[in-house]
Amino acid sequence: SEVFPAMAPVRIVHCADFHLDRPFRGLEPTTARTRALELLEAFHRTTELARQRAADLFLVAGDLFEHRWVLPETIRSVAGALECLNIPVFIAPGNHDPLVASSYYVTYRWPANVHIFGPAWESVSLPHLNAVVWGVGFDRWEVREQPLAGFRAAADAQTVQIGLMHGTAVLPGTRADEGVYAPFSPEQVAASGLDYLALGHFHCTGSVGDIAYYPGSPEGLDFGQQGDHGVLISEVSKGRVHTELVPVGLRRCVRAEVDISGCGTSEEVALRIRAAVPDEERRRHLYRVTLAGRHQRGFEIHPGELRAALQSEFYSLGITNAAAPDWDLDALATRHDLQGALVRQIRSAMSAATDEREYRRLEWACRLGLEAMEREVGGK
Repeated sequence: SEVFPAMAPVRIVHCADFHLDRPFRGLEPTTARTRALELLEAFHRTTELARQRAADLFLVAGDLFEHRWVLPETIRSVAGALECLNIPVFIAPGNHDPLVASSYYVTYRWPANVHIFGPAWESVSLPHLNAVVWGVGFDRWEVREQPLAGFRAAADAQTVQIGLMHGTAVLPGTRADEGVYAPFSPEQVAASGLDYLALGHFHCTGSVGDIAYYPGSPEGLDFGQQGDHGVLISEVSKGRVHTELVPVGLRRCVRAEVDISGCGTSEEVALRIRAAVPDEERRRHLYRVTLAGRHQRGFEIHPGELRAALQSEFYSLGITNAAAPDWDLDALATRHDLQGALVRQIRSAMSAATDEREYRRLEWACRLGLEAMEREVGGK
């Protein structure tokens, strides 16, 4: 049989979901603009990483920018950085940056080393790498079709087959409902004939089978995305994939629960929040703090005022109150007055609750009712 010389693995920088010039409406205007600039900085750190690691390919699996918000200077900055890489760059537009007529993908003159995929599968041969890159992109805001249905890369025992797309993995136990974009299944990935499939859309790192990977968003974009974020350095050869997640994000979105049991003043609550978040972390990351526990009766919590008092110590801070007054419900249930009657009635409903959410809702309603009764009595 014919013997072929071993080829070096193809080294890929695989990134997605930068969402450049995202408006960040939930943040203060100044912080929102700073955060948008930090996304662009993360992109430039990624191109610098490609140079440092001597990457062969640079793949962007969609949602590079926000079509409705991206600024011309951002596009110029991105295009300039990609041109300086001097390696092939492939982009598969996603649902936030689709290949519509007004897109910068169409109206801007991109460097010669940048290839942008359209709505039909296309392949680009790279003989110097012994590789072929296949790609497909969004040409509208919503793509319901299954991009991998019927797709099969060319059968070749020697050439590395690399795929690039933006889409939603429909895993066992889930279903392709109307909120899914470009759905595909693990079975379709396995039947694709690809050696590596570079994916985008999910903002957390993950994989589908042994060859398909999501790098996640390089920066945490909201508080449903915990932990470190980055891009993938993937080395791909026939029958072998090795990936490394390299953090490039500057900040994380962090949820923190702070127990304020026993607190009776705003100053005490502020001290609990400070104690829960290390000094060096406050100005670096974005925090959403949930107050929990049982505070002293008669003390009313005002999250907005707390946030105003603490915000100069944090890069970004949000506060939600889920704490409640320290009512002794067992003792109240034995009393023969309106408060006792309320506790007994709601506790009866709580015992019949069918799930934890309903139980907690009723418990919260009970405490709100008791607080209202106490204010009424106090006001007479």
